[in-house]
Amino acid sequence: MPTQINENEIELIKDFLKERGYTSTLECFIKEDNYKKVERKNAKKKKIEVYAESKFTKYLKTSREKIIKYTKLEDSYKLLEKKYKTILQCARQSFSISINCLELLKDIKNGNNKDNLEEIIEDYKSQIGKYHKILMNDTWDETTRTVNEAIIKEHKNNLKKAINEKNNDKIQEILLSLRIYSLQIQPDLRKNLIEELVDNDILNIKENNSVQYILDLLNIQSYNIRHAVLSFLSIIASLIKGVEYLSSIDNSILEKTIEIMKTTEDGQVLQRFCIAFIQKMSVKESNIQSFLKYGLIDWFIKLILRSKNNQIHIFCLDFSSALIANILQSNVTLDFLEKNIAVCKNLIETFLKMIKEKIHSSVLMHFLICLNLLNIEKFKTINEECQLNEKIKEFIEFYENIDVVTENEKFEKKTVLDLCNSLFNNNNKESNNDEGGYENKFKEFENEQRELIFESFQDEIS
Repeated sequence: MPTQINENEIELIKDFLKERGYTSTLECFIKEDNYKKVERKNAKKKKIEVYAESKFTKYLKTSREKIIKYTKLEDSYKLLEKKYKTILQCARQSFSISINCLELLKDIKNGNNKDNLEEIIEDYKSQIGKYHKILMNDTWDETTRTVNEAIIKEHKNNLKKAINEKNNDKIQEILLSLRIYSLQIQPDLRKNLIEELVDNDILNIKENNSVQYILDLLNIQSYNIRHAVLSFLSIIASLIKGVEYLSSIDNSILEKTIEIMKTTEDGQVLQRFCIAFIQKMSVKESNIQSFLKYGLIDWFIKLILRSKNNQIHIFCLDFSSALIANILQSNVTLDFLEKNIAVCKNLIETFLKMIKEKIHSSVLMHFLICLNLLNIEKFKTINEECQLNEKIKEFIEFYENIDVVTENEKFEKKTVLDLCNSLFNNNNKESNNDEGGYENKFKEFENEQRELIFESFQDEIS
């Protein structure tokens, strides 16, 4: 039976005629199509063929078949990609088991008897059996989670044992092994991995109903232990689910990290992981009280000011200024500033002064966002005293006239000016007055993110 044009294709023709301005033709086509609908309906009942295949109809038919074929190819590619990723994970873990087996054989050869040798062998057999089953399966069956869970459970048991034995070297080795595994996971699978780490209670927080042993580790005056713990905590905190897991008992992990950050040399790797972790923990509004308690806004501003005289890693400056903006979005902070007018005024004056100084463009943009967050009705009197809007106009005029040479400088200048236009050329409205709005913003952002990036630095190994 000759192919008929379906409704979607008719709509395409209408759009084409409308776009080209063929008004009369469009009106005639609509009238004719309405008539043909009745005719097609009657023809269907009588089983009469209405259309013969024109060149146009044949083209639409061919196009339709190509779309169907392309969709099938795309689905097949996605299945192959998933299978490839699973096989890759199996291969990595199988390699890890091989290395462990060689080390075990070496220990046995050297006369180091293993009390739990049978248990270790059975564990290896179980894991190899799982990976073998996955590799031999010709179709994708969502087994990535099985692979991750096997690895997570193995590390969890080893970590628990190392902590009980107070074997710091082993604890460091296990945590870094988990981190390396996380870094090797494809970026689009990292969200799933963090969820599995939390669901399997990797740090035994739910099981112990306590975070004391994590605090005990952070209290050890060892750079390597703190580096291993904080870099792994930063991975878990990359999702809101991970943030909630780490703060499910209280804020003690966060507050201990703040203490470590304040005593660490500016720009040092350890400080970077502290700032990264704290910045991620800021997505939960109940954590903001700890930031105010430890005076973090003031501390981060002073850190950025110190960078004028001493070179500090840009990561610290970028994340610190972003964190200040996060803190200022919270109702907890805005209520605090409303009750402490002098503090609020000092903040606005500080930001207005710093935006005219030579600072990195990302830090500058974060400070402009901070000023916008404070440019609301409840601080209207303070803003008038500080001449906020007038000084922003002065800044825009000043920034428009700065000389730029490279393409990167031109791009940064345009980005800053576009941000100013977006923030300050619109009527400001009272923000953060919707219940749960603070955390919802971060959840929306998290849902929009396709891939997670875990921090790693070239100078981590000294």
